[in-house]
Amino acid sequence: NGTQVQSIEAPWVIKIEFDKNLWCSGSLISLNWVITAGHCFDEVQDVNRFQVFGGGSGLASDLLNIGKVKKIFVHPKFRNVKETPEYDIALIMLNQDVKPSPSLGPISMLSETSANPYKNSNELVSIYGWGYLNSTQTGVPRALSKIELPLLASDQLYQIRSESLFSAFPKWADPYFFFTFNRNKTTCYGDSGSGWTIKSNGKPFLIAVHSGGDACRSISIGNPAAHHADWMLSIINREQAANSEDR
Repeated sequence: NGTQVQSIEAPWVIKIEFDKNLWCSGSLISLNWVITAGHCFDEVQDVNRFQVFGGGSGLASDLLNIGKVKKIFVHPKFRNVKETPEYDIALIMLNQDVKPSPSLGPISMLSETSANPYKNSNELVSIYGWGYLNSTQTGVPRALSKIELPLLASDQLYQIRSESLFSAFPKWADPYFFFTFNRNKTTCYGDSGSGWTIKSNGKPFLIAVHSGGDACRSISIGNPAAHHADWMLSIINREQAANSEDR
């Protein structure tokens, strides 16, 4: 039940395909790096089978192929969602810089200090992705969509702790994560890795990467992006140094 939007509203949103099929969503955080969920690549190693798209008008038929995937880095502590959901994060290194435009460009992350207050409020979060609009949809999504929902404050988690999702994945019930809870609209298949954003002084910032939910029913769970900033910077700096040496 998402709302169709144009790419110019969220130019950082990336569609990830595997063998030309929808695989996951992601967010452009620099001209050649994409952040997404670790479980998107937990069992897949061949980077040549992935393609990354963005920009255009927001219609799938108008997406730009923004380059091949050069490398994929899954957080080393991630094993699978059941065991280590807090490390469900990955970086995609593109083989070339994207050409920025009004409909394609990176988003900044809030620092962890700045992001923390939003875990204890009803701050409105926007989640953009290429996932399905409902669990019974046939055919691939044809347009970029978003939902807007208030973040669930830590003291409101009692509302969802009894849901079956947390019986299957108890570690996901930790207030460490960001949550939304709504039985009318939520994330769905293909939204893994989507960026969760809030506005600060009128500008959107990335606060989380979509990690999971209860199969398009009511719950969405975001992994705080800033919590992994040190790991991401170490990967990016290392690769940049290696590229400089190659030149």
